[in-house]
Amino acid sequence: PTLDVLMIGDSVSVRAIPSFEDAFPYGAIDAAVNRQLYAGAEVYLPYAEQGIVGNIVVFALGTNGPVSDEEIDELKQVFFVNTRSPQPWVEGTNDALARAAERHGNARLIDWHGASAGQDAYFDGDGTHLTEEGAQAYIDLVYDAVAPLLPTHE
Repeated sequence: PTLDVLMIGDSVSVRAIPSFEDAFPYGAIDAAVNRQLYAGAEVYLPYAEQGIVGNIVVFALGTNGPVSDEEIDELKQVFFVNTRSPQPWVEGTNDALARAAERHGNARLIDWHGASAGQDAYFDGDGTHLTEEGAQAYIDLVYDAVAPLLPTHE
């Protein structure tokens, strides 16, 4: 069977694994500390080669380094979760992700940066990594964005 959702993320997503598994019982999350966007395609390939990738792929990468238009253009039908962090590259990364959604009909932006604004309780004190409440809000935002595309299961 194919996955309803494949989410590829960084350390922010690591904290959200339990919430993801509750929200997407027919999905898979592959998250790792220090992962950057350029690694996203490499992580995606084994899933694609197995033929288990469904119609929804969510990339939640950008916390650990800058993202370029060229890196984004190499990807296909995807959802991008933008980022919130005190790092200097966040604005440029979020701008690149927004441009991708504007340029490509197959790319959509999930605005974590906007949804998490002023929500100090979502973060562990570093302004980046999530508390349990933040992890739930993060996955709820992803779920709301992809829900219209999810298949139904009996």
